[in-house]
Amino acid sequence: MKGFLKNGWGIFILGFAISIEGAEFFSRSPSANQPSAPLLLVLGGVGSSGGNIVRDNADWARFADENKLWLLSATFAYPKNVLDRKQCYYYPESGSMEWLAGEIDRLAKRNGLREKRLLMSGVSGGAHFVHRFALWNPDRVTALAAYSAAWWDEPASAIKKIPMLIMCGEEDERYEPSIMFYRKASLMGCPVLWRSFSNLGHEMDQRVIRLAQTFLKEFVRERKSTQPWVGDIQEWKAYPKDHPEARRIPLEYRVAIPSETVAKVWEHADE
Repeated sequence: MKGFLKNGWGIFILGFAISIEGAEFFSRSPSANQPSAPLLLVLGGVGSSGGNIVRDNADWARFADENKLWLLSATFAYPKNVLDRKQCYYYPESGSMEWLAGEIDRLAKRNGLREKRLLMSGVSGGAHFVHRFALWNPDRVTALAAYSAAWWDEPASAIKKIPMLIMCGEEDERYEPSIMFYRKASLMGCPVLWRSFSNLGHEMDQRVIRLAQTFLKEFVRERKSTQPWVGDIQEWKAYPKDHPEARRIPLEYRVAIPSETVAKVWEHADE
């Protein structure tokens, strides 16, 4: 177990380095003991450090502090074969998701947390993990944002109530499998939003982080009733659901957007 003191706010942050099959679990507490504080899981790409995600002044650490969230992350051993579902960490068959759920349960018990459902964001290998975690245990997921996985499992009826934001760079070879997952999930009736980014390959920039954070913030706490918006994924324009222009968007390009706040960031995400 490693302890870190957050400068300025006097927040004690625990990074739990419990080695289970090469995995390490990290957490960052909100500023006060809040049993109802939501849980946010953020995972980077293959080989990335969960400790870097929870450190002071990191993008997601600032977001978690501002919104009074528990920030969770993990580091996983580099897989020898990413297609081996029993060996690679981003498949449930490897046992990694059961391990992570257990670590979260132990964290909740130690800190008297009532909330065990997760907001999730994943990039590359993290996108592989979070969408499969939702398929594996949908009752533990509130909403997710996933950016640029190379291949995706088939969407299933189990995730039809989970709001999802699927993203990819337009110069990334992962674009086609990513938009295909979005299309399949959309056809199933899942509440899924799509956004691509121009002049962007597999790397990630602030456009992706800003949209992911805006989207997940909608689900941090119980949402008040808001007027849904509709977006056009060909023109990247957004309108209130009852706007005449919204009704003119062809069905194959129409996406539901949970609020005006998300719609405005989504519409201008490339700027």
